[in-house]
Amino acid sequence: YTGVQSIASRTLIFTNGQGPLLEYDGSRTRELYADTESWFAEKIAGEIVTKLQEEETEFTLHAANQLHTSPPKGAYICDYMGHLMVADADSNEIAYSWVMNPYLWPLGNRFGVRDSFNNKITGMTTLGDKLIVFTATQLFECGPFSPDGKLAARPSSHGIGFVSHWSVQRISMSGQSLLMGAATDGVYAY
Repeated sequence: YTGVQSIASRTLIFTNGQGPLLEYDGSRTRELYADTESWFAEKIAGEIVTKLQEEETEFTLHAANQLHTSPPKGAYICDYMGHLMVADADSNEIAYSWVMNPYLWPLGNRFGVRDSFNNKITGMTTLGDKLIVFTATQLFECGPFSPDGKLAARPSSHGIGFVSHWSVQRISMSGQSLLMGAATDGVYAY
Protein backbone atom coordinates (compact mmCIF):
# COMPACT_ATOMS: atom_id res chain seq x y z
CA TYR A 1 0.00 0.00 0.00
CA THR A 2 0.98 3.61 -0.57
CA GLY A 3 -0.85 6.43 1.13
CA VAL A 4 -1.01 10.13 1.75
CA GLN A 5 -2.67 12.33 4.33
CA SER A 6 -5.29 14.58 2.79
CA ILE A 7 -5.19 17.94 4.56
CA ALA A 8 -8.50 18.95 2.98
CA SER A 9 -10.49 15.94 4.19
CA ARG A 10 -8.31 15.21 7.25
CA THR A 11 -8.11 11.55 6.27
CA LEU A 12 -5.52 9.04 5.12
CA ILE A 13 -6.06 8.01 1.51
CA PHE A 14 -4.29 4.89 0.32
CA THR A 15 -4.16 2.29 -2.44
CA ASN A 16 -2.62 -1.06 -3.24
CA GLY A 17 -2.92 -0.76 -7.00
CA GLN A 18 -5.46 -3.57 -7.25
CA GLY A 19 -8.66 -2.13 -5.81
CA PRO A 20 -10.25 1.27 -5.37
CA LEU A 21 -8.73 4.13 -3.40
CA LEU A 22 -9.48 3.78 0.30
CA GLU A 23 -10.01 6.48 2.93
CA TYR A 24 -9.39 6.14 6.67
CA ASP A 25 -10.84 8.83 8.93
CA GLY A 26 -9.42 7.62 12.25
CA SER A 27 -12.21 5.19 13.04
CA ARG A 28 -13.22 3.44 9.83
CA THR A 29 -11.96 2.62 6.35
CA ARG A 30 -14.17 3.00 3.30
CA GLU A 31 -13.87 3.44 -0.45
CA LEU A 32 -13.10 6.98 -1.51
CA TYR A 33 -16.09 8.38 -3.37
CA ALA A 34 -16.23 10.85 -6.25
CA ASP A 35 -18.49 13.84 -5.79
CA THR A 36 -20.61 14.76 -8.81
CA GLU A 37 -23.78 15.90 -7.02
CA SER A 38 -22.91 18.65 -4.54
CA TRP A 39 -23.37 22.34 -5.36
CA PHE A 40 -19.57 22.69 -5.33
CA ALA A 41 -19.15 19.89 -7.89
CA GLU A 42 -21.72 21.55 -10.14
CA LYS A 43 -19.96 24.91 -9.70
CA ILE A 44 -16.60 23.34 -10.62
CA ALA A 45 -18.16 21.59 -13.64
CA GLY A 46 -19.38 25.01 -14.80
CA GLU A 47 -15.88 26.46 -14.36
CA ILE A 48 -14.39 23.61 -16.39
CA VAL A 49 -16.85 24.27 -19.19
CA THR A 50 -15.90 27.96 -19.14
CA LYS A 51 -12.18 27.08 -19.23
CA LEU A 52 -12.75 24.81 -22.20
CA GLN A 53 -14.61 27.65 -23.96
CA GLU A 54 -17.38 25.34 -25.01
CA GLU A 55 -20.94 26.33 -25.68
CA GLU A 56 -22.96 26.09 -22.49
CA THR A 57 -25.70 23.62 -23.17
CA GLU A 58 -27.83 21.56 -20.87
CA PHE A 59 -25.52 18.60 -21.58
CA THR A 60 -22.26 20.31 -20.60
CA LEU A 61 -23.60 21.77 -17.37
CA HIS A 62 -24.07 18.38 -15.71
CA ALA A 63 -21.24 17.67 -13.30
CA ALA A 64 -21.15 13.99 -14.31
CA ASN A 65 -20.18 15.07 -17.83
CA GLN A 66 -17.15 17.04 -16.56
CA LEU A 67 -16.12 14.94 -13.53
CA HIS A 68 -15.26 11.27 -13.14
CA THR A 69 -17.99 9.36 -11.32
CA SER A 70 -15.40 7.32 -9.41
CA PRO A 71 -11.84 8.06 -8.29
CA PRO A 72 -9.07 6.62 -10.48
CA LYS A 73 -7.31 3.39 -9.62
CA GLY A 74 -3.57 3.35 -9.33
CA ALA A 75 -0.58 1.82 -7.62
CA TYR A 76 1.03 5.03 -6.30
CA ILE A 77 -0.40 8.08 -4.60
CA CYS A 78 1.02 11.36 -3.33
CA ASP A 79 0.06 14.97 -2.66
CA TYR A 80 1.39 17.64 -5.00
CA MET A 81 0.48 21.28 -4.37
CA GLY A 82 -2.85 20.30 -2.80
CA HIS A 83 -3.83 17.86 -5.54
CA LEU A 84 -4.12 14.14 -4.89
CA MET A 85 -1.97 12.47 -7.57
CA VAL A 86 -2.68 8.82 -8.52
CA ALA A 87 -0.33 6.95 -10.86
CA ASP A 88 -1.54 3.86 -12.71
CA ALA A 89 1.44 1.68 -13.60
CA ASP A 90 -0.58 -0.35 -16.12
CA SER A 91 -1.51 2.61 -18.33
CA ASN A 92 1.37 4.94 -17.32
CA GLU A 93 -1.17 7.68 -16.66
CA ILE A 94 -1.42 10.03 -13.72
CA ALA A 95 -4.78 11.46 -12.69
CA TYR A 96 -5.13 14.30 -10.22
CA SER A 97 -7.95 15.69 -8.14
CA TRP A 98 -9.24 19.23 -7.89
CA VAL A 99 -7.03 21.36 -5.65
CA MET A 100 -7.70 20.73 -1.95
CA ASN A 101 -10.58 18.37 -2.74
CA PRO A 102 -9.87 14.62 -3.02
CA TYR A 103 -13.50 13.94 -4.02
CA LEU A 104 -13.53 15.90 -7.32
CA TRP A 105 -11.81 14.29 -10.31
CA PRO A 106 -12.13 16.42 -13.49
CA LEU A 107 -11.99 14.44 -16.74
CA GLY A 108 -9.16 16.59 -18.10
CA ASN A 109 -6.92 16.23 -15.05
CA ARG A 110 -4.69 13.47 -16.34
CA PHE A 111 -1.52 13.07 -18.34
CA GLY A 112 0.67 10.27 -19.59
CA VAL A 113 4.27 9.39 -18.90
CA ARG A 114 6.06 7.70 -21.79
CA ASP A 115 9.36 6.02 -21.01
CA SER A 116 11.59 5.64 -24.07
CA PHE A 117 11.99 1.93 -23.20
CA ASN A 118 8.22 1.46 -22.60
CA ASN A 119 8.75 0.67 -18.91
CA LYS A 120 5.96 1.07 -16.40
CA ILE A 121 5.84 3.75 -13.74
CA THR A 122 7.59 2.42 -10.62
CA GLY A 123 6.76 5.35 -8.30
CA MET A 124 6.49 9.06 -7.73
CA THR A 125 7.29 11.66 -5.10
CA THR A 126 7.78 15.39 -4.74
CA LEU A 127 11.06 17.28 -4.71
CA GLY A 128 10.86 21.03 -4.14
CA ASP A 129 8.14 22.42 -6.41
CA LYS A 130 8.29 19.43 -8.79
CA LEU A 131 6.47 16.14 -8.97
CA ILE A 132 9.02 13.44 -9.85
CA VAL A 133 7.68 10.35 -11.62
CA PHE A 134 10.04 7.48 -12.28
CA THR A 135 10.38 4.23 -14.17
CA ALA A 136 13.25 1.76 -13.93
CA THR A 137 15.12 3.60 -16.71
CA GLN A 138 13.97 7.22 -16.65
CA LEU A 139 13.02 10.12 -14.37
CA PHE A 140 10.40 12.71 -15.30
CA GLU A 141 9.81 16.17 -13.85
CA CYS A 142 6.30 17.55 -13.72
CA GLY A 143 5.22 21.00 -12.65
CA PRO A 144 4.55 23.54 -11.64
CA PHE A 145 1.01 23.71 -13.03
CA SER A 146 0.40 25.74 -16.20
CA PRO A 147 -1.98 28.75 -15.97
CA ASP A 148 -4.86 26.54 -17.15
CA GLY A 149 -4.18 23.99 -14.38
CA LYS A 150 -2.50 21.29 -16.47
CA LEU A 151 0.66 19.27 -15.91
CA ALA A 152 3.03 17.64 -18.37
CA ALA A 153 5.87 15.18 -17.85
CA ARG A 154 9.33 16.14 -19.11
CA PRO A 155 12.15 13.57 -19.16
CA SER A 156 15.00 14.64 -16.88
CA SER A 157 17.21 11.55 -17.15
CA HIS A 158 17.73 8.82 -19.70
CA GLY A 159 18.89 5.31 -18.89
CA ILE A 160 18.78 5.92 -15.13
CA GLY A 161 15.67 5.55 -13.00
CA PHE A 162 14.47 4.02 -9.76
CA VAL A 163 13.19 0.46 -9.60
CA SER A 164 10.79 0.82 -6.68
CA HIS A 165 8.60 3.46 -5.08
CA TRP A 166 9.67 2.18 -1.67
CA SER A 167 13.41 2.36 -2.35
CA VAL A 168 13.48 6.13 -2.94
CA GLN A 169 14.11 8.54 -0.06
CA ARG A 170 14.39 12.32 0.07
CA ILE A 171 17.65 13.29 1.75
CA SER A 172 19.51 16.51 2.45
CA MET A 173 23.08 16.81 1.21
CA SER A 174 25.14 20.02 1.36
CA GLY A 175 21.98 22.06 2.01
CA GLN A 176 20.06 20.63 -0.97
CA SER A 177 17.23 18.13 -1.07
CA LEU A 178 17.95 15.10 -3.23
CA LEU A 179 16.27 11.83 -4.05
CA MET A 180 18.34 8.73 -3.42
CA GLY A 181 17.17 5.35 -4.60
CA ALA A 182 17.93 1.95 -6.00
CA ALA A 183 18.40 1.62 -9.75
CA THR A 184 18.97 -1.51 -11.81
CA ASP A 185 22.76 -1.19 -11.50
CA GLY A 186 23.34 0.60 -8.21
CA VAL A 187 22.20 3.46 -6.01
CA TYR A 188 21.76 6.92 -7.52
CA ALA A 189 21.06 10.41 -6.24
CA TYR A 190 18.92 12.85 -8.17
